Amino acid sequence: MVYVSDTRSVNDKGHIMALFAGCQIVFDLDVCFKTKVKLQLIGRITSLGGVVSYLPSKKCSHIVCSDAKHADRSYKSQRGLQLGIPVVATDWVYASLGSNSLLDVKQYLLVRQPMSTMGDGENAGLESFDVCLPAAVEEYGIHLMDI
Repeated sequence: MVYVSDTRSVNDKGHIMALFAGCQIVFDLDVCFKTKVKLQLIGRITSLGGVVSYLPSKKCSHIVCSDAKHADRSYKSQRGLQLGIPVVATDWVYASLGSNSLLDVKQYLLVRQPMSTMGDGENAGLESFDVCLPAAVEEYGIHLMDI
């Protein structure tokens, strides 16, 4: 696969593929999250083939949340868990944009998923946990304004 500078990739037949094609994303952000940044994220995702929804449904592929504490108490994140939708940090979006590929969500999960939806394991509870997430802005050296 060959990559082009506008975060769309070219498949082996020369067709341009959008990075977030096939993704339906719900944003679940704390009120402290800046509206301008949220609108920029929504704009980038939709311009790259993604769909942004307001409420989780069976069609939803990801819930992007501002932090683990917010995910623990928010309706959208808890409803997403019931539907088996991964609840990920905003860093997942930044890192996917920076790497020009849709990254695996496992290292960006904010809330533990039921094991039936995320793989095998003994503990099938919906326990929450805090994870040390890489700061995409620092790790990848990107800012939304640069993309």
